[in-house]
Amino acid sequence: MMPATLDTWIQHEAVPLSFDSSESFNATILSLDLSVEMLDFGEALRGFVGRSIDALVEGVLSWRSATPALTAEILLSLRWWFERMAIHMLGEMIGELTGNVVGKRISHHYGGDLKIERTMESKGVILGTKVTLIATFWSTERPQGGMLAKGHGIMATEKGETAVLQGSGISVPTKGPGWSMRGARYLQTSGTALNRLNNVALLFEIEIAPDGTVNDRMWEWK
Repeated sequence: MMPATLDTWIQHEAVPLSFDSSESFNATILSLDLSVEMLDFGEALRGFVGRSIDALVEGVLSWRSATPALTAEILLSLRWWFERMAIHMLGEMIGELTGNVVGKRISHHYGGDLKIERTMESKGVILGTKVTLIATFWSTERPQGGMLAKGHGIMATEKGETAVLQGSGISVPTKGPGWSMRGARYLQTSGTALNRLNNVALLFEIEIAPDGTVNDRMWEWK
């Protein structure tokens, strides 16, 4: 049931905080669960809501001289809580695929960039449905180092439903000789098994071992 007025809603939902004691403030922050939605955090943080955690902490630091009780311990509590919020926004892991790079070649058009083309075939489970994915992506070198990759693929379920995927990502440093990529995909399907993914971004992590083995994990970005 919706509150009759805004004041009623605030009285019912607001969590009181005190800056007089860092212990009391920290205890309140740590008691909040992932169902809490923060609309604002007072005048000190006005303009910082919706920005990065670092910008938020910077806003608190700019106000700190006016409130000595806002200690470094409190800033760590704020960072911890907002990082929990960011993880919650990432959403659930929707599936994992494993397979192999089945083809690789150098692609170069006259006057264009030199590209490395890879095709991979993998199998696994997405949203509880067994699928096969065949995808090709092209990687070009970035001026600052690393690679930028763009590609597309076709995913098929056991029942014959298909989905088209498009995506892009960048390479990230690895501890070993393999290749690692992070990025986002977008899926389109008229089938029923995966249609929930038509309206979300899929964040992925792809690990490619030196022998061509592929591990591909995806999360729903809410």
